[in-house]
Amino acid sequence: MMTWLAYTPAALWSAVLLFMGGRSDHELPDVGFALDKLVHLAVYGALGALVAFGWLRAGKRPVWFWPLVAALLVGACDEVQQLRVPGRSAEAADFLADAAGVLLAFGGVVGWRSREGRRRSA
Repeated sequence: MMTWLAYTPAALWSAVLLFMGGRSDHELPDVGFALDKLVHLAVYGALGALVAFGWLRAGKRPVWFWPLVAALLVGACDEVQQLRVPGRSAEAADFLADAAGVLLAFGGVVGWRSREGRRRSA
């Protein structure tokens, strides 16, 4: 599979995240600090998983570091754009939850697929 095509689902999800993060026309319920961070962890965890699957489908190209940097930049850009969106705020804790979601999901998918591959060859 062409390398860039393998990352298409991750790119589309990134666009959804940035679109939703830049909107001010929808009411966000006050769900409390912990639930808010869990939501960040989950939606960016989905991005991390999509990046991991793309990386594996692309034959582990480029080096694992770059797809992770790209996913983390999506989270950073989302927080920065929220500085300019009325009714939204940028928080370092949100970015930390985004980063944790990306890293945990990427590591989880890659580890799971690695163990799965070893079991098949045994």
